[in-house]
Amino acid sequence: MASPDPRNFSDLMEYLHKVDRLGFSRRRFLGMMAGATAVGGLLSACGGGEDGGEAAGTGAAPGAAETKTPANTLVVAAPGTPSTLDSEFDVNIQTTDAIGMLYDSLIQFKAIPDPENPNVLREDLTIHDDEPYGWAVEGKLAESWELSSDGTTATFTLKQGIK
Repeated sequence: MASPDPRNFSDLMEYLHKVDRLGFSRRRFLGMMAGATAVGGLLSACGGGEDGGEAAGTGAAPGAAETKTPANTLVVAAPGTPSTLDSEFDVNIQTTDAIGMLYDSLIQFKAIPDPENPNVLREDLTIHDDEPYGWAVEGKLAESWELSSDGTTATFTLKQGIK
């Protein structure tokens, strides 16, 4: 059973009051939420397209799936929308997926066939006693790497041509 979330509303309000010079009250918070909800409602009500009710430029009713992808458009199927692109702040799966599509990493897990579908490759996350540091990893941007004896420093040598 999951443990209950130790945070509560009064802790949030106390924190917001400390960081907000204007003074943050429950009344101000609720007013801001009501205002944001009202603005969202107005925007969605006024969101009709150029053709009076059709989604702009698609010829389809609002909410209908678009059948043709415009040129030079990247379409990504993802489990959800990332809440941020700051991977130091949030490491949820949506943020991690988005960052992975934007940047290359220094190293990566080796790919192995999925046991349920041999046509699909997945990351090998098992422990390997015969691999350095116990993981089946390979260089992506890094040609080689080593960890200091105390484990506090990693030194990477980039592949030629990478800046």
